[in-house]
Amino acid sequence: MITFFVDMQDDNNSLNGKIIQDSNDVAAVFAEMENREPSLCRLDAENGYTLTMGISKTVGCAQINKTNGDSPYLMAVTEERDWNGEDFEFLTADTPTPILRKYCLPISEIRRIACHFVNKGNSLDSITWEEV
Repeated sequence: MITFFVDMQDDNNSLNGKIIQDSNDVAAVFAEMENREPSLCRLDAENGYTLTMGISKTVGCAQINKTNGDSPYLMAVTEERDWNGEDFEFLTADTPTPILRKYCLPISEIRRIACHFVNKGNSLDSITWEEV
């Protein structure tokens, strides 16, 4: 599956437009994104789907939708039931974007979701997804 990386916070990211083909490429994206302010990025797949991710050192979020903007929009949901904490903010175009706590998963889970998306172009079955 051919996927392209887009950094939604930093237009100057050297990875922008790069083809992401395997887990090594996903690791390079996370290495770049985890060492800065929490930010949003996306992977656009040739099959017409997009994975939008929020990435920080400890937590992230993931949404899958059709690249053309048609519904459904599916958000990965944490198994943790303490959703009463504050929203987590990810930057996009220098604007903090709040994400509800129930959609924030450990960064290791976001990596797994990204690797699966790069290989298969769809949502990872072992994760709970909620239509938003």
